[in-house]
Amino acid sequence: MSEISGHAPFNHWFDESGSGMNMEELTNVPVIELGLPGREGEVKWRFHGKNTVVRVSEKVICLAFVDGGEKPIESRSMGLGIHQLQEYIINFGMSTTRMGFY
Repeated sequence: MSEISGHAPFNHWFDESGSGMNMEELTNVPVIELGLPGREGEVKWRFHGKNTVVRVSEKVICLAFVDGGEKPIESRSMGLGIHQLQEYIINFGMSTTRMGFY
């Protein structure tokens, strides 16, 4: 698989021709983990292939994360889009200031 030029809003585009990977189901894409602070240590939130890449054409996929720019709104801010959040249930506990994901 080789990286190719693409266009906004995504920065990383790949030609999967001849890669031998099963990208139809996006099962061979590496898992991306976010480490979030929890009451009993770090909690891992895992994103799998179908939540991290987008098929653009028959042979082209792109990493489905948008560049937040040189100066994000806050130094600790991070945005997850609808593509990353599909198939997750998010629970916001406003009174306990907790977030859960399933």
